[in-house]
Amino acid sequence: MCAEAVWWRCHRRIIADYLIASGETVIHILPKERTELARITEFAVRFPEGTLAYPPSGTVVGYHQDAEKHWITELSCGHQQQVRHRPPFFC
Repeated sequence: MCAEAVWWRCHRRIIADYLIASGETVIHILPKERTELARITEFAVRFPEGTLAYPPSGTVVGYHQDAEKHWITELSCGHQQQVRHRPPFFC
């Protein structure tokens, strides 16, 4: 289990999305003995082969790699977003 208190700020969000996309029911366990039925992330893009992608907000103007060789998306607003695995090259 990770140290993040809320599921939407950690890898549990991505794991839940993949399970939901595969037809599974996911229930988040919350503090104070509460639960919440998981829903797939609204901006997740599903591809026919089962892959999910999370496009960055804003217009993508480029990509570069940081010192640790992680891909970074450059956005039109001047912000950057780490892509983690590989850049989501959309046509």
